[in-house]
Amino acid sequence: MNNQIFTVPNIISLSRLVLAWPIAYSIYHNQLVATAILGSIAIISDFFDGYLSRKLNQTSQVGKVIDPIVDGILVFAVMVALSVRKLLPLWYLKAIVIRYALLVLLLSYYRITSSKIPGSIVSGKYSMCAIALTIATSLFQHQYPTLFNLCLLTSSGLLLYSFCDYIYVYLYENN
Repeated sequence: MNNQIFTVPNIISLSRLVLAWPIAYSIYHNQLVATAILGSIAIISDFFDGYLSRKLNQTSQVGKVIDPIVDGILVFAVMVALSVRKLLPLWYLKAIVIRYALLVLLLSYYRITSSKIPGSIVSGKYSMCAIALTIATSLFQHQYPTLFNLCLLTSSGLLLYSFCDYIYVYLYENN
């Protein structure tokens, strides 16, 4: 594992940050085609940077920090735009913000007490996929309300499960 900042995967992660404003803007202005294209690029780049970090042997401590921060900023920007348009309930946005804040505290505590940089866990990746699907279906919820409600319920459950999983992994399993 290296400590380089400017690796291909880290540059891809940081480029995703640049997409936050255009995606939120396109959502706010109901530009569904632009939203779909930009959102797809963001999702693909999220998987691609992880794949390349392993394939090119460019996994880094910096990347382990950059990737979840960029994901959080991007998700927050998109969800604020959706909440302003009343396409996502405010409680959902609040739940995700609180979860992120608590995870930052938990993982910071782990970092300080163990001197290791924590990585993501599988349930966290599943919950991010569920959030992305909930975001996507929120744009079409008037046509498919049952699908949107199912995604909202599923992603809420996965958010809670993954939060508990992070607590288990970083407070109990790694001590």
